[in-house]
Amino acid sequence: MPTTLCVGGDIHQETLQLRAIDKTDGHEVGQRLTVQNNRPGAEQAIAHLVQLLTQHGYTQLEFGLEATGLFWLPFYVYLQHSPALAPFQPTWVCFNPKLVAKFKEGVTLSETEQSLGWIKEYGYSL
Repeated sequence: MPTTLCVGGDIHQETLQLRAIDKTDGHEVGQRLTVQNNRPGAEQAIAHLVQLLTQHGYTQLEFGLEATGLFWLPFYVYLQHSPALAPFQPTWVCFNPKLVAKFKEGVTLSETEQSLGWIKEYGYSL
């Protein structure tokens, strides 16, 4: 049975921040990673992801990020073309920041829902 690692990316002009959670039970996997938003930073991020995926026996990767401005695009394209990530059958999701903001305005989340990494990654709090 495939096991999936879900990763949320927060992309800024200068830095990339990644957080990984297990899709099955929502626990955080590994430590959060912050690297520079450049090619060496992207390479570090890929190496970190491959290490988490292999060390914990994941077979699939789901990666989501909020597409704000153009800061996300080079990193996203670099990830998509990474041969190191290809064996994990990656799925890529880009969130529209305006939709995320409207979603946050209109949703009341339970404590359990808020504990999920995807929700926390995009700014929800108790």
